[in-house]
Amino acid sequence: MKLPALLLDLEAAVEGRETLGPRRPWLAWTVVALCRQRLRQDWLAEVAAERLDEESDQTGEVPGLPSWSFHFHGNGLCLSGPNHEVLDVNFHDGDDGPQTIDPYFFIRRVLGLRETPNVEAHMTSWIGGSADLMAQALKELRREGVVQHPSSEHVFHLHPWLENRYREIGAIDFDDALTWLRWTRALGGAHGDSEEQDAAFSTWALELLSDPSRARAIDGLAKVLPTEVVVSACQHLMAGPIDSVNGRCVRILRGLRLPPDEHAEGLLGRLDPTLHNPFSAVQLAEWLFEFGRTDTALQLVQRFSNQRVVPGFRGNPFDDDYALLALRFVPSEAMPFVRQALRSHTPNALEKTAALLSVLDERWCRAELLLAAEEHTEPAHVRFLVGCLMHSADADTRAAAKALVPPPPDFSETRVGYTYEEVHFLNLRENVEYRRTTARATAALLRPH
Repeated sequence: MKLPALLLDLEAAVEGRETLGPRRPWLAWTVVALCRQRLRQDWLAEVAAERLDEESDQTGEVPGLPSWSFHFHGNGLCLSGPNHEVLDVNFHDGDDGPQTIDPYFFIRRVLGLRETPNVEAHMTSWIGGSADLMAQALKELRREGVVQHPSSEHVFHLHPWLENRYREIGAIDFDDALTWLRWTRALGGAHGDSEEQDAAFSTWALELLSDPSRARAIDGLAKVLPTEVVVSACQHLMAGPIDSVNGRCVRILRGLRLPPDEHAEGLLGRLDPTLHNPFSAVQLAEWLFEFGRTDTALQLVQRFSNQRVVPGFRGNPFDDDYALLALRFVPSEAMPFVRQALRSHTPNALEKTAALLSVLDERWCRAELLLAAEEHTEPAHVRFLVGCLMHSADADTRAAAKALVPPPPDFSETRVGYTYEEVHFLNLRENVEYRRTTARATAALLRPH
């Protein structure tokens, strides 16, 4: 059976021969990283067999391995340890050991490492540290037959040649300078080392962006492609089907401090709150606000805020975003958006807005939180609003809030599981603290500097 071209290059690198090329380091180093992942999964299986008893404990510290913890889940095991490594494996029927690799487990482990080894650092430098772009590289390896699976389009096995050689490749000391030099010469180096490999990467990247189903990779590509290429790609994608990609492109152009142009106008004219997720509208509104297009931006926010049930949701999940945009750019017009967010049917929007007002803790913030708590009929929402108010520096506010606390849920001793209200009640303190912590950075945007 003829080996895929990438594996022929890897075989040549292992044997010290010259590779055939053209070199595609963003894919070749991903293959090497997968061999190292496969070796780590073997180690996880050894830990499970020698140190853990799933029948006894589902979670805890790994005996004999300081700084390592474990968690059994479903048919899998997750180990967390030094260097922020999270090693997760699902064991599948028919596998001869831990041979199945879940792409998102692999991505999470690599991108989560605090200190990234040479191989993984080289791979991620090509993809801008983007999970979406790494996922596209893995899909490319599947299309080329480097990874495969007899029944799944998600998880995969290594090609049989790799399955026979991953231990050898995974054990190579890539920290050795001469070894690293030999392998980078064989498989390709960093951006800028070779015009040929840079051109090959640009061709691959633009092919990705030409396919709307793969264009989410634009965030990662924006970090590694030339600015002029990124701008052109974003402008092209903004004219495509309206989904999260349009919003991502707007966010990228905003980051480059480019003013809204005819491409922004074209997107503005096509956005329809009865059809489209508000993400792109929120990004576009912020862009318009930033460049002084206040009336146009406010009208856009108002149109999408008026859509009380967004397609695919039970409410409007961006109520908090509308409130924040108004507070930042048109505070005199913000109160209707704030009040709507505090009464949102989307818990996330309500809680983020309430936490923001709690951190600001101005007189009007306390008044609006109290009013919302008095008007809400959902006990979980009232408890959260009261929990935010209890952090106020004003004693009268705390006393008024305390009087609004609903009775605790009636925990059933016969029912299996917990209701939403019961879960919310049990986690209320931690949830309020988490929301307030994340709200502090947002509050800094609203305070004069």
